[in-house]
Amino acid sequence: MSLDNTQNMSPEDAGQALIGALTSGDYDYCAELITGGADLNQHGGRTDATPLMVAAALDTAVLLQDMIAHGADIHATNNRGQTALMCAAHHPKGYLSLEILADQDGAKLDAQDHNGDTALTLAVRAQKRAGSKYLIMAGADIHTPNRNGDTALTLAAVHKDMLPIVRILVKKGAHIDTQNNDGQTALDIARIVGNAEVADFLEKEKERVLTNAMRKAADRGTTRAWRVIRPGTKDKVRGNTHEPR
Repeated sequence: MSLDNTQNMSPEDAGQALIGALTSGDYDYCAELITGGADLNQHGGRTDATPLMVAAALDTAVLLQDMIAHGADIHATNNRGQTALMCAAHHPKGYLSLEILADQDGAKLDAQDHNGDTALTLAVRAQKRAGSKYLIMAGADIHTPNRNGDTALTLAAVHKDMLPIVRILVKKGAHIDTQNNDGQTALDIARIVGNAEVADFLEKEKERVLTNAMRKAADRGTTRAWRVIRPGTKDKVRGNTHEPR
């Protein structure tokens, strides 16, 4: 279809046509609609998505960049409260779109949808290793929980192929003892689902953290053997004399 045949369209109707053209894969027509003044922030479809969200999910990077250049709102949300970045994060495609959207000035990496999920937790839930790593390295908050109390780490612990992301999250400071609303830590979840490699890694990490904490405490002189202080004897640590009351 050519824009010549739809030149009498309103910007809103052209925006709806753009959503349809993206879905059907008519990308030449999409380009014409974008440059022809289509409303790029028009919502439509089952999820009330904008053309930018549809392009992000389909990973049509060139069209995505064109829409941004023509004023598409990267912060607009669909009826799930998800931005275009979130759509890119959880869609099976969407990796290039994720990079483009995450790198935009003013991009809100930690925006949350109606379920409390961020782009990172959505990417982790969808088992998108490359996208998850990109968001972490871009500075996404790794501690933000969703409405169930799950963080990127507890969600990653479910999946065997997300061990590399579990490692990155822990290296970046994810709290391994954080519990979700069911009282489960990432280690608990890994054990429950039989994710042996992740469970083994988290067990060793928990032991390492505990050992380091004890060493630091000992170095500061805050760990002492338990002792019974008798009345009238001198406390060798503090140099105080203790008398009966």
